[in-house]
Amino acid sequence: MSINLLDLARNVLGDSGIRSLSSLIGEDETKTQSAMDLALPTILGSLLKKASTPQGTREVFEGARHVDTSILGRFGDLISGDPQNSDRLSSLAGSLLPMLLGSNQDSLISKIAGLVGIGKGSSKTLLSALAPLLMAVLGKQVQSGDLGLSDFTQLLQGQKRYVQDALPAEMGRQLGLAEMYDDGVAKARQAAARTGTAGAETGANLWKVLVPLAILAVLGFGIWKLVSQPDREIADTTPTVPAVNVPPDADATVEVNKPPSGEVDWSGLTDTLNESFGNVTKSIAGISDVESAQAAVPEIKQFKDKLTELGLDTLSEQNPTQLASLMAPLVEKLRSAIETAYKIPGVEAILQPAMDGLMQRLGSYAVSV
Repeated sequence: MSINLLDLARNVLGDSGIRSLSSLIGEDETKTQSAMDLALPTILGSLLKKASTPQGTREVFEGARHVDTSILGRFGDLISGDPQNSDRLSSLAGSLLPMLLGSNQDSLISKIAGLVGIGKGSSKTLLSALAPLLMAVLGKQVQSGDLGLSDFTQLLQGQKRYVQDALPAEMGRQLGLAEMYDDGVAKARQAAARTGTAGAETGANLWKVLVPLAILAVLGFGIWKLVSQPDREIADTTPTVPAVNVPPDADATVEVNKPPSGEVDWSGLTDTLNESFGNVTKSIAGISDVESAQAAVPEIKQFKDKLTELGLDTLSEQNPTQLASLMAPLVEKLRSAIETAYKIPGVEAILQPAMDGLMQRLGSYAVSV
């Protein structure tokens, strides 16, 4: 399992660190925790964006090699509110935050403040405090492990999934990480296409075997109906199923009654699910208060209705692996948006009735059996 820098930073803080941060930014501990859960992946995502070019990777690497990691052992003192320590923290932050967030700094500060319900000044102070912390955590991995540039690059690559899990897609795209969030959907499309092609080839090879079996199945069903319901007319006991023409190169050359093939239009289903999930995820990710949560409820109900129309329960039984490869990245993005929205005061009570049972149902689709 790869190292999770976000968890390492949280471990440095602990409960006492949250209390100190709460006092530092002037907000209650619940809001401080929620804001920190957004701020840390925002900073790490910014590091990943900065390191998306060879030159940027080297700049971040050199910064990690020379950062003062001793602050990890006394970070609680730095955020204690003591004026001298506050000056030290400001000095550490220096140009780090503008360098990472660039032109997005003000909008991201406002976004975190709006999502959590804290002041913009509190949001900026929190980001300024956490940026040196996360950089020191990264620096410790580099310095204690004596990592070279190649190992360092691999370390950063391993952080992508943690950022995806923790950061709403809207904020990730605002940081310039759109390709990272869209990559899971593209891979699901490719997997579904490969599975569908393999299934088609296998079906062609087995056609001569399946046709005789279909004939026996239909005849057997008809005989069973005659035997089990003797009082009915024969016309009533004959199953009505569509006729299928048997190919001339098959062993049988007669028309038989055969159930529908059940072929799935994976391309069309992929487009439909991407659109439906995209709409509801965007709606939930845009929640910033109770009123916007209430506005999102109709979208969630429409989404549930759409899933029912698509007949995913049946598809999950017949094609669990293909469906799971398609659903997994979509479900995770939706789950991340919901978890973030629930941290906003009053939102969970509004969304929970509409979400009742939905995520459990979606989770069953996203897990291959």
